[in-house]
Amino acid sequence: MPRCNKMYNHLDFYNPDGSVTPCCHFDKGKTKFGWNSYIPKIKYFEWYDMRERMSEGWIPECHICENQEKLGFESMRQEWNSRSSSSIGIEGIELALDYTCNFMCRMCTPALSTSWRKYDEDWERFDGHFWSPVHNHSSLDYLKTLNLSNLKTARVVGGEPFLSNSLQEFLDILPRGCEIVFDTNGSIFPDQKIVDILLDKFKVQVDISIDAIGDLAECIRFGTIWEEVNKNIDKHFDTWNLVNIHTTISILNVNRINDIYDIWNDRCVMNNLTHPNFLRPEQIPIEQRQSWKIPSLRGVGDFNNLILSDLSVEYEYKKCIDFLKTCDKHQGIKFKDVNSEIWEIINGY
Repeated sequence: MPRCNKMYNHLDFYNPDGSVTPCCHFDKGKTKFGWNSYIPKIKYFEWYDMRERMSEGWIPECHICENQEKLGFESMRQEWNSRSSSSIGIEGIELALDYTCNFMCRMCTPALSTSWRKYDEDWERFDGHFWSPVHNHSSLDYLKTLNLSNLKTARVVGGEPFLSNSLQEFLDILPRGCEIVFDTNGSIFPDQKIVDILLDKFKVQVDISIDAIGDLAECIRFGTIWEEVNKNIDKHFDTWNLVNIHTTISILNVNRINDIYDIWNDRCVMNNLTHPNFLRPEQIPIEQRQSWKIPSLRGVGDFNNLILSDLSVEYEYKKCIDFLKTCDKHQGIKFKDVNSEIWEIINGY
C-alpha cells in the first residue's frame, strides 16, 4: 500500500487559512467530512483517520501524488519517503513566513501574493482558487510551539521569502545543521548578513521558480524583469549548496518547456499545475502537445510524461480566454503577444 511518511513526520502550514496538513499537495477539500485541522487547534484524530484510510490504498486527498506516479514520474510521496524515517516526530516542515510578494503570477492567487490584492477585480468568479485571505495566522507563533529537535528540513514558501521581515527571526528558531529550502521567484538576492548566517548555520537549497524565459516569463510571472532575474540565477548557483530551477507546466507555457530545459538541463524540476482547472496543460489536446516534447529526453519518467499527461479534464476555453484578457487588462501585457501559438489554439475551439 502507498505509505507516505509525510503523514507521520511532516507538517505543512503555509496556507493563510491556518490549515495544517501533511504536505502542500494534500487536497483537504477532498476529505469526506471536511478538514478541520487548523492553527491553533490541531485535530489529531483526523491525522489518525487519514493514516488508517491510507493503509488500505490511495485516498482522495492524495490524488496529485497518485497521478504523478501513474505518469511514471517521481511523486512528492516517493521523494520524501526516500530521505525520511517512518517514525512519528517532526522531521520536515513547510511554511510561509508571510505573503509579501512583488510578483503577480497568473497561476497564483490573492491568498498567497500581496501583489494580487492591489487590483479591484472579482477573481473568484473564475474559480475558488483565487480566494482572498480573511484570517491572519502567524506561522512563526505556531512554529515556536513545536518540538524541532528531530527536524531535518524546512521549506520556506511565500509570498517571496527573501522579502519577508520575519526571515531573521525564523532563522533564529531553526536548529543548527538542518536543511533549509527556499522557494524564490529569483527577483531578490538576500543581503550579505543573511547569506553569512545561512552558509554558517544550514545546508541551503534554493528552488527558483522559472516558468518561461524572456517576454513570456514577464507575462506569466508578472513583475519579472527577466534580465535581473537571469543575473540573480547565476548568483544563486555560485552561492548555495544546491540550486534547482522549478517549473510549473500549465496551458501558459506547455509549448515552451524545451526553452527552459535547453538552458538548465538536469537542474530542472518540473510539475504540472493542477488548479485552477482552466489553466491545466491538459486543456490542450494531447495530439497537439506531442510536438512540444523535449527532443533530448527518451527515458521513462522524464518531463515528457508531464507534457503528455493524459489525465482527463473538463475543457474550459472560454473561461481561460476571459481570465487571460482580465490579467492583460490589469498588467498591461497581452498574453497573445508573447505566446501566440497557445492563444490561437484556445481561440479555435
